[in-house]
Amino acid sequence: CTGVILDRRRVLTAAHCLVAAAAGYSVEMIGPDGAVVSVPVASHRRHPGFDRAALERDGNAHDVAVLTLKEALPGDALPARLAGPGGLSGEVFVVGMEGGFFASIANRIRVMRLAVAGGETGRMMLEPTAGGGGQPCHGDSGGPVFRKTAGGYALVAIISWGTRHCYCESAATLVSAYHPFIRS
Repeated sequence: CTGVILDRRRVLTAAHCLVAAAAGYSVEMIGPDGAVVSVPVASHRRHPGFDRAALERDGNAHDVAVLTLKEALPGDALPARLAGPGGLSGEVFVVGMEGGFFASIANRIRVMRLAVAGGETGRMMLEPTAGGGGQPCHGDSGGPVFRKTAGGYALVAIISWGTRHCYCESAATLVSAYHPFIRS
């Protein structure tokens, strides 16, 4: 899975990515020099309404979780700016890994331009655009969905699911619906 830096000690990801005790997880970050930094996770919180069965039915599963790290990420780790309400139309940018589920952190990062195909409270559906660079893959869950705003790029959602072979539509969880949970 993938995640989004909230601050130097917390990372946002998809709740369905967490299947074990926090002791089994670490966060890997690629530094500006290309070196991989690995930081163990101290604890994690899934949204209390998370529902794996709803996720498998393509429903709103409250697929959001926050990881708290045992130590701070390096000073060059940039936190994402959380977007406010809205965002169920237009164009967004998703950051994922080449190779999706089969990728390692050392593989190339890719940026995809996608169209918002609608959504509902707490969730948005994404579809490919011509020349947009593909779709989120099976391993991109928890990764960022950004929208360009007047103040720069803002995090509007995180990926909940994409297909194993990176085609068709994908779904993302809107962060604005979960600001209180994320910030607590």
